[in-house]
Amino acid sequence: MLQEASDKCVYRDLTEHTLGENPDDLPQRFKNQHDFVTCSGLINNNHQNYLIFEEMLLSCKKGGYVIFAARYSMMGKYWYDNIIKEMQEQGRWTLVATETFFKYD
Repeated sequence: MLQEASDKCVYRDLTEHTLGENPDDLPQRFKNQHDFVTCSGLINNNHQNYLIFEEMLLSCKKGGYVIFAARYSMMGKYWYDNIIKEMQEQGRWTLVATETFFKYD
C-alpha cells in the first residue's frame, strides 16, 4: 500500500508502522501532532487490542478528537465498550457522542 500511495505523488512523507503492538514504538514525530485521529473498520473482528486506543491518544493533541467507526455488532461483543468507559472514567478522554447504525452507508 505504501508503494501504491507513493506512486500517486501526492504525499510528502509515508511511514510504515504497525499499530496496536507497542505504543512506545510510535514515532516521536507523530505524538501530540493531530487535531483529529480517525479510523474506520480498524477495530472490527477483534483483531486489535486496547493498544490501538493508546496510540490514537498519543498522536492526538490535547483538546483534539479521536473518531472511529466499527460495526455495531463488534462494539458490544468484544472489549471496546469497556475500554471506552474505563478511559473516560480515568479522565483520559471525554466521550462526546456515539451513533449506532446497522452498516456503513
